[in-house]
Amino acid sequence: MPNFTASNSAFENTRAPRGTQLRCKGWKQEAALRMLMNSCDERVRAQAQFSLHSQPNRALPEWDWRHFDKTVDLLKKLDDDETLLLRPHWTTSVLKTREASPRVVMLNPGEPEGTVPLPAAKFALQMMEGSPPGSSWMDDTFQESLHFTFQTLSGVAEKYFAGDLSGKLVVNCGMEGVGSLISVAATMNGAAFLGIDADPEKIKRQLKAGRCDFMVNSLDEALRILKNAVRKKENVSVGLVADCGAMIQKFSERGVLPDLLNMASGLIAENAAVVQHAEGFPDFAAEYILPLFAAGQRPFCWFALSGEPADIFTGENTLLEVFRGNVALRRWIEAARRQVKFQGLPSRICWLNPEEQKQFILTIHQLIKSGKIKAPIVARIDHLEPQSNFGLAEKSSSDQSPAMSEHDVQKLLAEANGSAWISVQNVGGTKEDGAGNGKFMRISRAILIDGKDTTIAAIKTAVS
Repeated sequence: MPNFTASNSAFENTRAPRGTQLRCKGWKQEAALRMLMNSCDERVRAQAQFSLHSQPNRALPEWDWRHFDKTVDLLKKLDDDETLLLRPHWTTSVLKTREASPRVVMLNPGEPEGTVPLPAAKFALQMMEGSPPGSSWMDDTFQESLHFTFQTLSGVAEKYFAGDLSGKLVVNCGMEGVGSLISVAATMNGAAFLGIDADPEKIKRQLKAGRCDFMVNSLDEALRILKNAVRKKENVSVGLVADCGAMIQKFSERGVLPDLLNMASGLIAENAAVVQHAEGFPDFAAEYILPLFAAGQRPFCWFALSGEPADIFTGENTLLEVFRGNVALRRWIEAARRQVKFQGLPSRICWLNPEEQKQFILTIHQLIKSGKIKAPIVARIDHLEPQSNFGLAEKSSSDQSPAMSEHDVQKLLAEANGSAWISVQNVGGTKEDGAGNGKFMRISRAILIDGKDTTIAAIKTAVS
């Protein structure tokens, strides 16, 4: 077990167990244990830099590190008819429940007081950005943020380029954070990419991590590589060490017109010809992601508890076979295999509607049952629920968390039958009138797929 320092700093060398040997009394508890340890893995935690949010979620607040051993011990002792309730400030209790009940319920701190309600569209969009409740223990920030960026560029391709960015030039100002995501997502969609950053160290980091193919110091050298790539329809990425504003001004001098340009506000003078009409452009995420949300698409993230990448690949092969007509899904899966390195337990994310999620889960169930996948798979499904469904009219003034009574908890448990565990977070409300009190809770469900026919009925209930 990890050792903790008095300063409560992050511990080293925490790794989730692999294989089929149980350390707990059941696979639901074991899955929760492994995902807790995986969320504390320094390789997984390092991905927070790629979050699309200004305040990335962490697996555990800093003051929670000292409670890690206690939580692990409780999970190991937890019976198949008990539920571990984790409240804010790490207060815990064990409830007598049923086997179909989730083994863990996490109540996370909610939005700060005074948060301005969002329009319904923006409110829904936040849920799509690959950001589960802060302590869901099921986070792959880089891959989820990358897939969101990939889907955004796919939406651009569908609307303006007949569904294909091959032979197109994508330019981004900056090469870290969102810039590195756009670099990978653009090439995944077949485009040639130019990232411009005045700091050579930022480009070097992307080059070392495999998120950029070339680093150059002159615009002419960058354009030589990129023009050739565009002509051959090759997906090549180039990092140029230069001031972005100055380089954009030189594009017109060299007869270069990017097909897609993304830049930070204030970086380029307003009178630059290339951005004369930028103010009229729609918000990219709202323009190209919300239609997917309206069509029922939701992030669906799944982890191989065996620790074997082959279990993810086997599931992917089946995914592509079952949904063979989904061109964007195939492009994503094939590109992710080449360009996304697993950090911690192997995982994959894709966007599916509820019926597709259920179909995929049932297929994974059969693969585990037949032994083609070596150990259970745990999947994360996020959705919003009106807060009033659980009798929650207000947040607690002390911890800003859902003010849940014992009755509320029992109702939540009943609604969560079939889940391995759930994570709940108050996310405020919308400007439009919503159901009940107009406030919502984000619920992240962990679904354990273990190949047992006795559990598949409960899983169908949890997913629908």
